[in-house]
Amino acid sequence: MKILRHISSPEGRRVLRFAAVGFAGVFVNMFCFWLAYEYLFEEQAALYRDVNAALFGIVVSIFTNFLLNDRWTWGDRKKGRAVLWFWRLAKYYAVAGVGASLQLITLVVLLTLALDERAFWEVVFANLVGIGFATISNYLLMHFWSFRNASAKSD
Repeated sequence: MKILRHISSPEGRRVLRFAAVGFAGVFVNMFCFWLAYEYLFEEQAALYRDVNAALFGIVVSIFTNFLLNDRWTWGDRKKGRAVLWFWRLAKYYAVAGVGASLQLITLVVLLTLALDERAFWEVVFANLVGIGFATISNYLLMHFWSFRNASAKSD
């Protein structure tokens, strides 16, 4: 019962919206990752191919997640003038860069532990584990910095 009250609270709904956007972002990330892996970087050596494909997926999914989070997850927050949209985008990329670093470090560590001739599913698994680590840091930093109320203490 306590969990239901928390989920139905404004912050509980925000966490659920963030999770929904993130879930959609995983699909964007993995689709772009697959496209890059199969077509853009197919001629590169294994680890470079893996990392470059992951970076491509990260960059695209960060932007689509920003658009959804700005409008829906934190849409209730006062954001100030329209020019601040670019400032929020820059802060979002800065925060997501922390998450992206966690994702890439996880990917590289897990793949270096794998066999030299690894299967594609192992690369996908390593990427998904990295996305999981990135999600936690992204929510906290975005909630308290990227999308904080404009009326809060200015940067």
